[in-house]
Amino acid sequence: MCLAAFTLTIVRSTCFLIQAVLSGLENYIHQDAIASCLTEFSQALANVDSLSQARIAHDRFLETLTQRLFFSDRLVSNCLNQILECATGLRRVVSALSKGIPLAERSELIELISNETKRQFRVLTHTLAARSRLAKAPYAARLLLKIDFTGFTDVLNRAAMKN
Repeated sequence: MCLAAFTLTIVRSTCFLIQAVLSGLENYIHQDAIASCLTEFSQALANVDSLSQARIAHDRFLETLTQRLFFSDRLVSNCLNQILECATGLRRVVSALSKGIPLAERSELIELISNETKRQFRVLTHTLAARSRLAKAPYAARLLLKIDFTGFTDVLNRAAMKN
């Protein structure tokens, strides 16, 4: 296979992986984090009798949303951020194809970005699998299912076998 065809294959597979993660993440954020938290918050507000109870309900809403969005989980947040950085880096390299960068140099950069994307994805899926067994992170399994549907049960089974 020539270098250009090999590079194109790497770009396609990396874009597919990034798209799967971002699409699953977007779905998770809308359905499992924001919508479910808003529903719980609305139900809590329906039962309040005072402003202080409304504040307590709002504080719980924000705390729950923060947990479900994994803002307090540095490893998950870092993996997601790194995958976004890889997407940005890949876009920049592909956008620069017409600017005269030699094919070998572009291919090397694309391969580095692809390898880092895959590494971060593996760390993310293994971390979510481990977190999904914890009572304090019940939504980890939902995010894992949405970003890696095909490997969902395999990752959970491997994580369970290690413990």
